[in-house]
Parts: sequence; C-alpha cells; structure tokens
Amino acid sequence: LPECVFGAPDGKEFAKWIVAGDEYNPGNEIIITGHTTITAKWIDVATYTVSFENNGHGTKPADQTVQYNALVDEPVMGEEGFLFNGWYLDSDFQTKWDFASDTVQSDLVLYALWQEPIRSIALILEKPSIGASIPEGTPDYITGETDQYTYEYRWYEGDEPGTNAIGTFEKDQSYCVSFNVYPKTGYILDRKSTRLNS
Repeated sequence: LPECVFGAPDGKEFAKWIVAGDEYNPGNEIIITGHTTITAKWIDVATYTVSFENNGHGTKPADQTVQYNALVDEPVMGEEGFLFNGWYLDSDFQTKWDFASDTVQSDLVLYALWQEPIRSIALILEKPSIGASIPEGTPDYITGETDQYTYEYRWYEGDEPGTNAIGTFEKDQSYCVSFNVYPKTGYILDRKSTRLNS
C-alpha cells in the first residue's frame, strides 16, 4: 500500500488504510483478487495548550491551542523601562524557546525574561600616589558587587592591558585599569546609554 497523498480534512491526519474492514499501514502488502475499495482512515490531530507567563511586565498573551509538532506564534512583548529578552521553557531561564524551529510536543508554559537596563556603573578608585602599594586581588582581580551587578578590575603597566602591575606605583610609569561588569539576574547592560563613573 502506498503513502497517503490525499489532502487531510481540517483538524485531521492520516492514520491507516482500511481494506475490507481491516486496517493496514502504508507499505503493507495485500492480495487483490477483484474489485477492492481502499479507504483512508482519518483521526483528530492532537492539540496542546501553550500558556505564557509574562512575569509581571507587559500584557499577558492569550493561550494558544497548537497542533502536535507545530510551531507557536510568537507574542509581541514590550514595556517602557525594561528590555524583553525572549521566552524560556523554565522559570530559571536556562532554555530559550526558538519560535522558528521548536515544535510543540505537549502542553507547556513559556516564561518571559525581562531585564532592567544598567545605566550607571560606579568604580571608585583612589588616585595612585608614588610609592603607594598597587592594589591586588585574588588571584589577580579585585572584586566587588552592587545590587545590580558584580565587577572586577586590576591594574596594568602601560596604556593598555597586558602586563600586570605589581609592587608600588613608580614615577614616570603609566598605568591603566581593566574593568569587567557582570549583570545579575534580571539586569542587562544597556551599551547605548551606560555610563561609567570613576
């Protein structure tokens, strides 16, 4: 028996071929001894509910009823003062849902990730003085944190990072600082407007 090439009725999918009251799969062999009617058996396509948790921002999207192995329509989200960073399969935001390729296999809930832009970063450094000890971290970086982010920095000799500065600040020697920022969960660096206060 061949694969079914008929267009399925709305909400249905092909299941079996029916021959003389018996059901067969495509590829099964049957013996034809006379006029025979072969009928396609259609069954309801399995559907699942996709719900959206907007996590307190924007407008909560309506649930979607989606057929098995089909794509989900991506809701448009936005809220002034926050950056929307996609939908995730888990409330810990470990697995991002790809609306272009991920398909529905069961009922599911998608969680919206919102991040508040960090617009100001403060790094307070004492002005180096000749002979003063160069601050050192463990093992190299000096670390700290705020409510929004953690940070690390260290001193280098010269006008750009390269050689770690150690010992004391010397006369006629230039120094620079390398500074890294790591936003905490719920925050993101807004590179267009973030300013560094030092």
